[in-house]
Amino acid sequence: MQSRRRRGGLTPALAAVAIAGLCLDLGPAQAQQAKMFRIGTPAVDSPVFEVAGLVANGLSNPPGGRPCDRGGACGVPGLIAAVQALSGVSDALEQVTRRQIDGVVLSVSDALRGFEQPDNPLTALRTVGTLFVEELHLLVAEGNGALDLTDLLQEDIAVGLGQGQPSALLRDLVPALGFAPERARFMSIQDAVAAVATGRVHAAMVLATWPQPWINGGPRLRLIPLTAAQTAGLIADRNYLVPRQMPITLVEGGPLGTTVGAPTQLFVPADSDVELVYQLARSLWHPATLRMLGGGPVEAKDAKPAQALAGVRVPLHLGAQRWYRETGLLPAPRP
Repeated sequence: MQSRRRRGGLTPALAAVAIAGLCLDLGPAQAQQAKMFRIGTPAVDSPVFEVAGLVANGLSNPPGGRPCDRGGACGVPGLIAAVQALSGVSDALEQVTRRQIDGVVLSVSDALRGFEQPDNPLTALRTVGTLFVEELHLLVAEGNGALDLTDLLQEDIAVGLGQGQPSALLRDLVPALGFAPERARFMSIQDAVAAVATGRVHAAMVLATWPQPWINGGPRLRLIPLTAAQTAGLIADRNYLVPRQMPITLVEGGPLGTTVGAPTQLFVPADSDVELVYQLARSLWHPATLRMLGGGPVEAKDAKPAQALAGVRVPLHLGAQRWYRETGLLPAPRP
């Protein structure tokens, strides 16, 4: 598999920081209008960091720039967004709830674990929207005779852990799917895919947004889909998971199989300004931002307004609610 680290030039996140640096050199009158918005992520060399960087660029609209309809930035007027790499999930959550950063990009499973604890400061967290969804891939080599999940349960399984991913969720899914925990081998995603492709293990389990680099020119693998009952059971116990479909052959146009997906979302403190978060939601799903995301990694390409509310379990911020209701993505409240 190819590394996801960007080659040449700045990453989107560092580009956002560079934009901020340039904009802070504006004259005193314009500089006074600028407002910084810091987005934390738990891992630098990861799709989460890249997507957060593209989002930061989309949200930014420094003072003094050209209007959006004349080729200028289409973000929040006067806002300069930048991405900050943090030491892990706990650090990210602590900083956003203490208002040391203004937002955080995390898997909803990581955010929800703290949110549901009584008297936890994470109850002050709110959702802006889903950025992308990572599908559960149960992978076997193309020539493997396994037909469904039950054919895999007596074998070793490689579990691929990615940077910035909800490792607690992956570890939880091993017994939830019926695998013996002692037969799970935890490793990087690249090593897990290689292990199943070379026959060192019978199957691999990874979370990844489809399609991934291992499809084109990589080892010939296929997906073991879940049944409707298996999918419903996983979602019933983990209500942030969402049903997903992807090609069993991992190639576009092939027959579809069902699996589950884990959303990654943008969160802000509950007491964030309502008008600001409304503008964040508007800018996040603006066509200009979507074009920018479309030029990024596969996770960024997955961002779309139609799934902005997928797997939302930490309550939506009031400002985000307002935007989603205005656009018809969220039903109006009953009188």
